[in-house]
Amino acid sequence: MAIGSSSAEYISSLSFLQHSFVQGREILSSVLDVQNEEDTFLDVMQALGKMKPTSQPVYHAFVNSALYADNTITIVSGTLGSGTGAQTDLTATLGNARVGDLAMGASGNVYLVTAVDRVSSPNKVSFKPVDGAGTATDYDGNGDILKVFSNAQGEGSGAPSSIKYDMTKQENGVQIFKNSYRISDVAKASKITVEYQGKPYFMYKGTFEALMRFRADISNALMFGKKSPFGFSGASSALSDSNGNVVQTTNGLKAELTAGGILDSGSPYQYSSAAQTTFETLTAALNSVRAPKDYWLWVGSAAGIKIDNWIKNLTSAQGLNGAKFMVDGKNIDLGMDVFTIYGRTYYKKHLNILDHAELGSSVRGNGEIYLVPNGQIKVAGGAGSQDYLQVRFLEGDGNNFSFRETLTGGLAPVPTSADAILDVNYEAIMGLEVLGKEHCAIVTGWA
Repeated sequence: MAIGSSSAEYISSLSFLQHSFVQGREILSSVLDVQNEEDTFLDVMQALGKMKPTSQPVYHAFVNSALYADNTITIVSGTLGSGTGAQTDLTATLGNARVGDLAMGASGNVYLVTAVDRVSSPNKVSFKPVDGAGTATDYDGNGDILKVFSNAQGEGSGAPSSIKYDMTKQENGVQIFKNSYRISDVAKASKITVEYQGKPYFMYKGTFEALMRFRADISNALMFGKKSPFGFSGASSALSDSNGNVVQTTNGLKAELTAGGILDSGSPYQYSSAAQTTFETLTAALNSVRAPKDYWLWVGSAAGIKIDNWIKNLTSAQGLNGAKFMVDGKNIDLGMDVFTIYGRTYYKKHLNILDHAELGSSVRGNGEIYLVPNGQIKVAGGAGSQDYLQVRFLEGDGNNFSFRETLTGGLAPVPTSADAILDVNYEAIMGLEVLGKEHCAIVTGWA
């Protein structure tokens, strides 16, 4: 034996401490989970029962238009108003104003529309103040605005002209998710020191981790994905993989709310110096769109800490309490806190995905919160309601693609080849659906 070297062949060459550590070691048979990848957005949706089949790769919904969406009369340069009393043939943009409508000016005075001319270019409007006087500053300047808010018809008069309201189509589509794990005959049969699911074989560790990555990929896409042209339904500009196969991606919650949620001048609302001032602003925005009173509040650490510190210091708030949901007759504990403030109840849930170190801020954002109504949105003009938020999965002809596992290869229970391998394959075809996203919001900048 060379001087200065150690070998287990010669017990005398090892110190007592080295012998105890190397030769007499103790190994915990279980593998410890320090990653906590199981508490995902997908897990929450499944626990709440928010999974719904679709028979089409692209699904659509229609929302009605606001009844007063186009109710502005804007006075423009040309013929401006002046003085008091009736105003005739002022040049204006008319929106959907009609004869008989009542409109209010900046002064608070109310005017009865007596004529609208959509033939002339520019259009023209005539009106008279209901109090006989009016205020010249309501209509004597370019850009002055009158807001239609009601109508008043004459005795024995005919019906006013009708207004046709459009519907807005919203769409999203499913995405194909796959993952796999392969193991050979020798590796499958060989025992290892540690156990997974109570069994000392590496296959169980490998398949479990492949499954967790598969589900995490789905969850990440449902939160942060961005839709592609819907190639599964024949879009000419479809995305494709390296083999020319059509690929389709779903729009995640972040993209849905950034483009179509409650916005501040076209952009998401931002954290404003303190949690309280932010919720004051947000409450006004929710009230302006006549939003419901119960909300899910998905948060990361930065927002969760600020909100907790704020709520716990308020004497007038309900405070933070644990919340459970009833799903299929069972109480589901999702680790949520509930608090009530400014007339709304919020179910605050920390999502690990919003703090995920490996994803980084370029994916998960930097201190964002997501607000989605807890409950259902009513159907216009009839009975019934639909979930605001749900995961759609493709189903048809006996196939359910919410989750599919197949075993192939020569080591499969039903061998599919002579190769001495086992392939475990996972597949799901699903996407996100946000209905009534006009009542939802993302608020950025909490970190």
